[in-house]
Amino acid sequence: MGDYIVNEGEVLIKVQQGAVKKFLINVEETLSGKHKGDFTARPNLLVMEARGKYFGHGKSETEALNDCLARIKGVPFDKVIEGYPLSEK
Repeated sequence: MGDYIVNEGEVLIKVQQGAVKKFLINVEETLSGKHKGDFTARPNLLVMEARGKYFGHGKSETEALNDCLARIKGVPFDKVIEGYPLSEK
């Protein structure tokens, strides 16, 4: 992939989405900036994102996704997603 035209300090990210258990997992490939070529996999619930310690990282989509899956395996859902379940007030 070539260079992308973005403002200074901005980062362009390509996102692919998958699902496992109750989670959606966004796998992000950084296309520009300091971390160009890095991948991050973030479990989420559309409006709520997982705690950072459950993000997977790697130099490929597969590596980041496998790291994320290993981090969430066997962990209760409410421990992974920050603010879940939503409290009713």
